[in-house]
Amino acid sequence: FESADFHVEDGGTLIVDARGDSRVSRAFALMLAGRVAPTDGKLRVGGHLLPGRAAWVRGHVGVALLNDAEDSAREMRRALAGKARIVVIDGLDTLEGAGRDQVSAVLRDAASALSVPLTVVAVVRRDGPALAVLAEAHRSSVTTLTLTAVAPVITPSETTPSEVTA
Repeated sequence: FESADFHVEDGGTLIVDARGDSRVSRAFALMLAGRVAPTDGKLRVGGHLLPGRAAWVRGHVGVALLNDAEDSAREMRRALAGKARIVVIDGLDTLEGAGRDQVSAVLRDAASALSVPLTVVAVVRRDGPALAVLAEAHRSSVTTLTLTAVAPVITPSETTPSEVTA
């Protein structure tokens, strides 16, 4: 990712706009949640530098992949279970109707139940619908980051047997 320079305070809310690319949004969400290692630059989550402290990050950062969830509210509750004080959400902008209302309620209830502030990072392809869900969840102060994905450059020495060079 190019120029992804950001800081989110404890209890803050960040929308990461992946510009319509679901692969970019999913990769960024998994990287922030410590499930995929960053390939370049520095990434500190909850004060812990990745990839070295990925185990700590995985234990304290919940991830909700709402695009694939049969029950979005259950997926949010699962992501917020345990020690999660940071939640990374992919697909918040895809929710509609009752699912949207339920996820807003889960976020709102989780924030009020925690003894520490809940930090929310929503990785989206369209920010408008996600802003509406966050407003319903009483997340009023939202910062937005627009992602620019960098296409990998493959040099001949990096070619693997499964790649074709023309």
